[in-house]
Amino acid sequence: RIDATQLDARLKSLRMIIATDVTNPLCGTQGASAIFGPQKGATPEMVQQLDVALAHWADQTARQLGRDEQHTAGAGAAGGLGFAAMAWLGAHMKPGASMVAALVKLDHALEGADLVFTGEGRMDAQTLQGKTPMAVIEAACRQGTPVIALVGGLGAGYQQLYQHGLTAAFSLVDAPMSLQEACRQASALLRTRSADIMRTWLRATGAASTHRSSE
Repeated sequence: RIDATQLDARLKSLRMIIATDVTNPLCGTQGASAIFGPQKGATPEMVQQLDVALAHWADQTARQLGRDEQHTAGAGAAGGLGFAAMAWLGAHMKPGASMVAALVKLDHALEGADLVFTGEGRMDAQTLQGKTPMAVIEAACRQGTPVIALVGGLGAGYQQLYQHGLTAAFSLVDAPMSLQEACRQASALLRTRSADIMRTWLRATGAASTHRSSE
């Protein structure tokens, strides 16, 4: 059972917006446990246990509140915190990347840009689910500007982003190495890969010869 007798009554009059970069439900094959559990070290057995526990929690919540939010997009965010916020705090879920893009006036910042860079720790099919690079890609597309992703790693399905406006994606890692080593060398790897890309870009656009002439 859930004891909500100490829940602050003022929450009923509070308007809360949760910024999230995922649309996963709470449970199931696309839920918090199945998708994010393995990333945090959960074994298949642990994933099953976690999913059963979250489903039980959601069922108890639904019985008490008279509504079920476990299938709502974003309920699986932050290990189920999205569900808790919607169910118990009446929160509304919104794409975080789009919110931040609007706050920082990203469209205005990209006006007149020749090339846009974005980045992520690991780019894969999940990036399409409202993560920051997608907001950058969409903004760049509205300007008709090429956009390149520099990422720590490229995972399954990242090629799908090409259909949504991404021009190219590159991993920073240039040789087999551990995650710890990659993190230690992040600055150097970023400089090297950026320089390689810009040499290609300048040559392709003819800007390199113009740059040499101006020198």
